[in-house]
Amino acid sequence: MNNFLDQFNDEETQQTFGDDKSSYAFYAIIAYVLPILFFLPYLMNNYSGYCKHHSNNAITWLAVCIATGIIRWVIGKIPFIGGLINFVLAIAMLALLIILIYGAAVGKAYKFPYLSKFFNFF
Repeated sequence: MNNFLDQFNDEETQQTFGDDKSSYAFYAIIAYVLPILFFLPYLMNNYSGYCKHHSNNAITWLAVCIATGIIRWVIGKIPFIGGLINFVLAIAMLALLIILIYGAAVGKAYKFPYLSKFFNFF
């Protein structure tokens, strides 16, 4: 599984983390679980590369959650097939959340392909 996830890891960004991983992992995980709190890691330490990365990633996660919620709402209107697609999307979002939490806990710099470059605010 790690070999698959390594293709989403940004080694350059990860090298800027330093020893901040253990100190601020809790705040990064909270930012992923409650995406509206995307700014929380940045507020804890705005000089930390770890906190900046996970704040940027959390705002990307928030945008993905909003977009997926809209898509799920529209698709949910389709009888039977809509419910099935909704279920598959919910499982995919849960899997992605678990991967993000794992990355924050172990100090990886996972990025969303194509989306992370648009949500680089911190």
